[in-house]
Amino acid sequence: MRADKSIKVTETLRLLPVREVSTLLIPFVDVPVNCGNTGFPSPAEDHKHQKLSLDELLNVKENTTYFFEAAGDSMADFGIQNGSVLVVDTTLDPIPGEACLCRYNGSLMAKIVEKRKDGVYLVSANPKEKAIKLEENAELVFFGVITSVINRRIRNKKSI
Repeated sequence: MRADKSIKVTETLRLLPVREVSTLLIPFVDVPVNCGNTGFPSPAEDHKHQKLSLDELLNVKENTTYFFEAAGDSMADFGIQNGSVLVVDTTLDPIPGEACLCRYNGSLMAKIVEKRKDGVYLVSANPKEKAIKLEENAELVFFGVITSVINRRIRNKKSI
């Protein structure tokens, strides 16, 4: 099923405008950043400076890539938080196990498509949320596959 481009955005996800594809190249330092407690590379280590295009990294294509802002925490285990920006590619068809954007019975939602013995389900990436079994006559339209998630840094109010 292919979605039409006139999908109506509900309160669940908010469409963010995709402006023309940028050619901005940002410096990229090719040094692993340790997020654990095992130390870090020496600052004297040779650094490889490259230029990184976020459009290329996120595979943004004008007219087929859309940004949506997520609301809620039902996809938290996929790294999607309340306020995350979802990068959605409308040229891809969803496959089981991938996060996709779909309209189910009138609601626009981010879910994982999962095939089970007793049917097809839309599953959240949060164990607190129940899976939605697709009803036989239900309206389901896939809009695209979520290819990337952008999380903005939120400042810790205690440190200000």
